Amino acid sequence: MKKFFVSIVLLIMTPFLLTSCFGTDIPDTAGDKLTVTASFYAMYDFARLIGGDKAEVYNLSEDGGEPHEFEPSAADMVKTEKSDIFIYNSDTMEGWVGKIIGSMGNNVTVIKASEGMETGDNDPHVWLDPKNAYTQMEKICDAFCEKDSANADYYRENLRICREKTEQLDRDYAESGLAGKKIIVSHEAYGYLCRAYGIEQMGLNGINDESEASPARIAEIIEFMKANGIKYVYAENTESDKIVRTVAEGAGAEVLVLSPFESETGGRNYFEVMRDNLDALVK
Repeated sequence: MKKFFVSIVLLIMTPFLLTSCFGTDIPDTAGDKLTVTASFYAMYDFARLIGGDKAEVYNLSEDGGEPHEFEPSAADMVKTEKSDIFIYNSDTMEGWVGKIIGSMGNNVTVIKASEGMETGDNDPHVWLDPKNAYTQMEKICDAFCEKDSANADYYRENLRICREKTEQLDRDYAESGLAGKKIIVSHEAYGYLCRAYGIEQMGLNGINDESEASPARIAEIIEFMKANGIKYVYAENTESDKIVRTVAEGAGAEVLVLSPFESETGGRNYFEVMRDNLDALVK
């Protein structure tokens, strides 16, 4: 009788023990909703803009800081394997993505959202050009419609709304008078944005910001700012701005935030962040 009781208890407790091993936020099912896993915030936001209340979207690197440096855990592998769709930007942006894709079955649809957009200069931030961002949303919408055809009209309507917002955003940037301006940034993540609107960026670091700017580079930027009367320098919303503030003090300038939209603690969407970026650039 005692053995029988123990067996019953173990049988009841096993699902709870397994859940505790892999995290409590991995549901067995999302009901009638699509389950979507995105590699980092930009992809997560595009998926939720299209998916609305018909999709359950998870951001893999939500608690992982820099998406470049993120390392997927066993729980992340399980979460992705249980998804209908996995969305990532590029192998350049998410160098770890091979570990995720290699672990999943054929039932998961994989979307490489930057396919055909990268220029070959190792800059993965394609979404900072609004036209590219819309193309990525379009790819996501196509995958959602194929996977969940019953709600295809719903996803296409959300895409239509995004198209209107993107077109207006593009017009506002194009008409802002930014063409020909030079901006000083912490690292050169804004190549696509700058090319789209005729802006020139100078970075304390290059596209990869893994190391701190050298004293020589800091001095060079300060002198350039003084010589050209540049009164603002841009820090990112996710990084320490110690070096940027050193440059600002040396040049008698002010620090403003320019977001590469890699992560967002406030839950803002792409259009909100890009409008804040436009305000900062116009200033």
